Amino acid sequence: MEMTMINPAYMMRMVYSMMKKEAGLQGHITSLNPIRPANLASEWEAEVLKSFETNPKIFHEMALEDGKPVLHFMRPLKTEKSCLKCHAFQGYKEGEIRGGVSVTVPMSEYQHVLNAFILQTDTSFMAIWFAVMVLIVGGFVLLSRYERGRREAEIALQKNKNYLANIINSMPSVLVGVDPAGKVTHWNMEAERLSNLTSGEAVGRPLAEALPRMQDELDNIFSAMRTRAITTGSMQTLINGGVTRYDDITIYPLIANGVQGAVIRIDDVTERTYLEQMMIQSEKMMSVGGLAAGMAHEINNPLAGILGHAQNMQKRLLGNMPKNKSVADECGMSLDQLQQYLTKRQIPKMINGILESGERAAVIVSNMLNFSRKSETDSRHHRLSELLDKTIDLAANDYNLKKEYDFRKMEIVRCYEDNVPAVYCAGTEIQQVFLNLLKNGAEAMTEKTDIEGGPKFICTIRTEKDMAVVEIEDNGPGITIEPISRIFDPFHTSKAVGKGTGLGLSVSYFIITEQHDGIMEVNSAPGEWTRFTIKLPLI
Repeated sequence: MEMTMINPAYMMRMVYSMMKKEAGLQGHITSLNPIRPANLASEWEAEVLKSFETNPKIFHEMALEDGKPVLHFMRPLKTEKSCLKCHAFQGYKEGEIRGGVSVTVPMSEYQHVLNAFILQTDTSFMAIWFAVMVLIVGGFVLLSRYERGRREAEIALQKNKNYLANIINSMPSVLVGVDPAGKVTHWNMEAERLSNLTSGEAVGRPLAEALPRMQDELDNIFSAMRTRAITTGSMQTLINGGVTRYDDITIYPLIANGVQGAVIRIDDVTERTYLEQMMIQSEKMMSVGGLAAGMAHEINNPLAGILGHAQNMQKRLLGNMPKNKSVADECGMSLDQLQQYLTKRQIPKMINGILESGERAAVIVSNMLNFSRKSETDSRHHRLSELLDKTIDLAANDYNLKKEYDFRKMEIVRCYEDNVPAVYCAGTEIQQVFLNLLKNGAEAMTEKTDIEGGPKFICTIRTEKDMAVVEIEDNGPGITIEPISRIFDPFHTSKAVGKGTGLGLSVSYFIITEQHDGIMEVNSAPGEWTRFTIKLPLI
């Protein structure tokens, strides 16, 4: 599941939209200097915002709007560090009041209930003057109607309470309320999910007992309640499988209406943190890729000189060109005798070796350059067999001092079906997928010490209906993860710490399924083999 970060102001607008629809409440974030024109303060809001400059306390009062009673409520909105990303250009500093959260509650329903009660009470007292029987009957009528009005008020109050509870429980953050002693007073559904404790089980317990990971944050919580200052921090926790969870923690002390305690918000930022790490790693890889491409270009120049001179040596020493004979005659020697001498000294064989090695180096450099180019320039029809063969060559020349395998000593079995049509794809991206599968398979096979016949890849290319199918199978230890499809999840890795990011297969899966409308599957027999199957549409 992917999580999306939502702008707080936009979330508040969503919440107020739901509140208006369900309960008739109206509200918004307002300011004397708003970015969004719709947030411009009304007359009463402007007066309250000005008063916050000297008295930043929660404001509430009864008033009339269009002849109807309403309750005005506003809480000051302090500038937090995270707010400066969007509001620094307005001149705000951390801790300053930059606006308020305004709510207007229509009181007509409640006023009608009260007026009806008063009218009914007056009628009952008037009935006392007429007769005792009328008083008794009227009393029963009054009590029944009073009870009905009370129930209606309770229902309305409970409805609003449930609505606010649903808003809090729908938030993706953990929200925990604590009293001055550090005991839990509120526990939302996300807190239940994180702790495996229901609200009923958690309320009344010490926070460190209900949520042990908060043990190290108790001093910050008590300090925030004592200083009445909002406190932020971060936390790292090891969860199931040794995976690190990263959290942002915000502590809001309760400072209004004589209520003491604090509200603690815990936001899971693990995915964001991993993405930041991935972006840093991606930048490093882009730099390395650029360096490799530059080196390849530099190598090409002396390589061209070596091949050119070797070819000229072959022509001038071993060829039968007229110029060769005439120069030999000028030097007083026979060209045939010279060539016999060179042959006996194996010079032609050496020259051929130079040419073969140079051409091999040229192929390696060409593959490196093609692989380092941006994929958007490479989207065309490609032969999958050619892409796979080039990738195997790349893998065979992937020299790494830290790797624990020699790819060139692994057997490669090619089972390519004839006449497989070319596939429209981004060649370098498909090569990236192939290279990742080959490297993963090679590393896995080093973990299996008793491979019969040695490490081996079986690479198959065939057609299946309207799809081109590529299978890469290794005879390594197999995959024991259940369900096996989890291997494509981001950040999931079975490698030791520092040897993998858990992104290779998820990126490969994304390239095949999202960017090429294909299918990527994995099958395995633990202890025997693993087979990755890639299907690309033939268009």
